[in-house]
Amino acid sequence: MLKTTPLITRILAMGIICSAGTLAMGTSPDSGTRLVRGKPVKQTSTSHTQTQTTDTHSGTAATTSEPAKHSSANKGDSSHWGYEGETGPENWGSFSNCETCDEGMEQSPVDIPAGMPTHEADIEFSYAPMSLTVLNNGHTIQVNSARDCFIDVEGKQYQLLQFHFHALSEHTVNGQHSDMEVHFVHKSDDGEYAVVGVLLNKGEHNTAFAPVFENIPTTAGQSIYAKGVAINTIDLMPVQREYYRYNGSFTTPPCTEGVKWFVMEQPVELSPEQVSAFTALYDNNYRPVQPIGNRKFIAGSSNCECCQARKIISSYNGAGLSE
Repeated sequence: MLKTTPLITRILAMGIICSAGTLAMGTSPDSGTRLVRGKPVKQTSTSHTQTQTTDTHSGTAATTSEPAKHSSANKGDSSHWGYEGETGPENWGSFSNCETCDEGMEQSPVDIPAGMPTHEADIEFSYAPMSLTVLNNGHTIQVNSARDCFIDVEGKQYQLLQFHFHALSEHTVNGQHSDMEVHFVHKSDDGEYAVVGVLLNKGEHNTAFAPVFENIPTTAGQSIYAKGVAINTIDLMPVQREYYRYNGSFTTPPCTEGVKWFVMEQPVELSPEQVSAFTALYDNNYRPVQPIGNRKFIAGSSNCECCQARKIISSYNGAGLSE
């Protein structure tokens, strides 16, 4: 039999202690209880912390960090944009790879003039209930799609990636903001983006949105999985689905253009408490409206059989129609 010296005995003892310590810092997959130093510590089973955030529109992962100051001599990192001061919208174009924010000719959001005719309610929503994980990505509150949900519009299918919120609203109607706005971001197989915007105003309690506002993470980079909770995405849409249609961009850096925008005419109501649950964290995360330029709002039918009858309405002169 091998003899053990006092030194070997100590080494073996230390190894046993270290192994026990490693096990003690693990997580019990069955109980959802985090173990620290061998003692059970109650952990909310509906939450977990993520180390990365998601770009507000495209879904690209980006590490959460504090805003970095920048100058014209040294362009800032585009992941450090914000809504105020040196990182605010007026300076986004000076960030690396964000020149489009300043130089683009089809930027979003825009003001929708009063009396602008709407597009008929022809978007086909193939939305369904899904599990709910709510992410605080450092710029907004976001819900990533947990199943296949689509819209069919203008002969193309777009898959829902996520939806997120802004306060105040980014689009305005006759120069007036709504209390909030939610953007449903979709992407087609060939890489095109389509965003459905819904204006949100204070009013009655909204049962459909309640699971989101009841599970908002308060820390940037954190997400909450609402165990046993499903959210029916189609119920988040207004009952009347006529919309304003124009071509624009992402409303956050890098302000990519070529985005199809569908802004619902009918607002949706949230209770003051639901609005406050969001604005307590983000009450100024909106980009100011951008020049409409030579763009047009599109009204009429998007059915291919009626393409010849589609009307293009000037954003400056609602009475001027062209076939």
